[in-house]
Amino acid sequence: MLDKAARAAYEPAHLSLLTGNFEAGWATREVRWNMPDFAAEYPKLPQGKWLSEEPVAGKTILVHIDEGLGDALQSALISAS
Repeated sequence: MLDKAARAAYEPAHLSLLTGNFEAGWATREVRWNMPDFAAEYPKLPQGKWLSEEPVAGKTILVHIDEGLGDALQSALISAS
């Protein structure tokens, strides 16, 4: 059942992104990690995932790229600033 609910939320997430509703689109797109197609690729890290709820000043964060080279380059540019 979890997989069906995740799939039902996954496609509207793309629609939100395509129509410029980035906050909702990116947040909703996280359901992909509950889908068997993606779950095996989810990074298994002991520190847990940063969800933008606490400041990162003075901390080290790992940026994990899961979309491809273009997104990797874009993330590198953004995180360097």
